[in-house]
Amino acid sequence: MEELLQQIQNLEWPELQIANNITIQNSDKILLSRNNGIADLYFLKRKENEEGEVNFVNAFTGLEKITFPIDFPIQKVLKKDLTLKHYTLLNEVFKFTTNHIDSVLITAEIDEYEIRNTQRALAINPNAILKILDSYSSFYEQAKSYSNKYLNYKASVFQRSYFGIEKEKKTLSSKGEFNFVIDRFNLETKKNKTDFERYLNENDLNALQELSLKMIQKEVFGTDFLTKLNDYFIKVRLEDIIKLGREILNLKSSSLTTATAKKTIKKVESDGRKIRQLESVWQRYFENYLSFLIFSYQKLYPKIELNVTLQKKYPDFIGINHFGGVDIIEIKTHLKHVVTKDLSHDNYAFSSELSKAIIQTINYMDALIQEKIKKKAQKDDIKGEILEGNIYRPRGIIIISSYDQLAKGVKTTDAEFKKIQRDFTKLRNGLHNIQILTFDELLNMAENYKNNIVK
Repeated sequence: MEELLQQIQNLEWPELQIANNITIQNSDKILLSRNNGIADLYFLKRKENEEGEVNFVNAFTGLEKITFPIDFPIQKVLKKDLTLKHYTLLNEVFKFTTNHIDSVLITAEIDEYEIRNTQRALAINPNAILKILDSYSSFYEQAKSYSNKYLNYKASVFQRSYFGIEKEKKTLSSKGEFNFVIDRFNLETKKNKTDFERYLNENDLNALQELSLKMIQKEVFGTDFLTKLNDYFIKVRLEDIIKLGREILNLKSSSLTTATAKKTIKKVESDGRKIRQLESVWQRYFENYLSFLIFSYQKLYPKIELNVTLQKKYPDFIGINHFGGVDIIEIKTHLKHVVTKDLSHDNYAFSSELSKAIIQTINYMDALIQEKIKKKAQKDDIKGEILEGNIYRPRGIIIISSYDQLAKGVKTTDAEFKKIQRDFTKLRNGLHNIQILTFDELLNMAENYKNNIVK
């Protein structure tokens, strides 16, 4: 109580009449009253206008006073001006005006708190109110800390980019702080990819990807989480990707005007108008999912323009594998034939379609060896990912055809099909640094991978 009286005197209100009860001179207003070990402190605000007229009004709308035992450390719940600490936050919980609460009653008669409608009071245990207000105060202190850390971070970034001043990078966050951002992003209101993209730019996404990868590599995450990650990417995600690939594979015509084709295209590209031909369907499919289907790539570059004399000046993909090697990847369609019968020798040779694809891929490989990448920034980026010397030993991968379309007019159930398989295997095995895969084989590889990982 002595500390409270000192705090009242520090207000230096000349109108105060200090006795057992502290009143306002020439007014019926009471600031503090005491009786039988219980005190009432009224929340008053002193207002003085330009003419020097002084009025005392309620500091809060509705809430008038706080009642407490005189041995309670009331200064811990008050601000310097003798108003209630963190009133706004308390009002969010107890809704003083809506519940017609005009007083706070600090009493040990209850364990926590309760609203007493007949008394128009919020009754609260002494320890409870101290705990609540201490928690709110700690939040404000943490907020100040966050603000200072954010200021230091942004200043360092700016000074580095503008003045060239390099400072040692430090982890400015403390344990528990990261949860604030994660909790806000993990709300149930975010149901789709676009819900997250509203709050993330490219830098955010890159930072999240790099952090997640590092935490996985450093085994920061627990085994349970990594198991869930495997379940999602392998058992669920890959299943959907393979299923969609087989839907495209089941399209029996290059026409994209059928209802089935339109439905399939919609799953690959939300704006179906961007897809005009079957090859584009596969290209967009692999643009989305190639890293899931061929698991040896740490980075994929779609449509990097090369300085070549070809009509199509870019390969569909340039892939950097985990050994620092580089692949040129060309995507055709599953309806293209890869072999044609040589009647004079009763065997099969590469079809003109596949022969063109091979020459095209070789030209791309030669251009890459000679570093004929049109845009300097892309050249520097790709060369930075490839281990020294590997750019001069690229590999070509051509994905084309399907079991049903290896040769014109031959079905998988025909006796001739085995001869086709035999000759096709010999032909592609004889190529140097070029691998030819059918769409069936690629999807089957992914299926086998998925099944083995799940086991």
